[in-house]
Amino acid sequence: MENFVKVANVSEIKEGQIKVVITGKEKVILFLKGGKFSAVSSICTHRGGPLDKGPLNGEIVTCPWHGSEFDLISGKVVKGPATASLKQFKVKVEKDDVFISV
Repeated sequence: MENFVKVANVSEIKEGQIKVVITGKEKVILFLKGGKFSAVSSICTHRGGPLDKGPLNGEIVTCPWHGSEFDLISGKVVKGPATASLKQFKVKVEKDDVFISV
């Protein structure tokens, strides 16, 4: 059985913007697009750069260290040098609360 932890209220996350949450030792980016939430690791798979500090263009975030680009919905690499996708977390919404799997 999966464990979910509450990380935010729905009202805290604006469409097309990110919110960084920490659960345990994981720093996670919450993203809202088209009314649907996604959650991925905020650590670049190339050299560990802080993706939450990089520029956001639609659902694409760019690592400020070496320019790798990731899709925040799928976690997939859009442009290297990174080759590995971001870790994804399952998201569920209950009433006004957002939960992610841990």
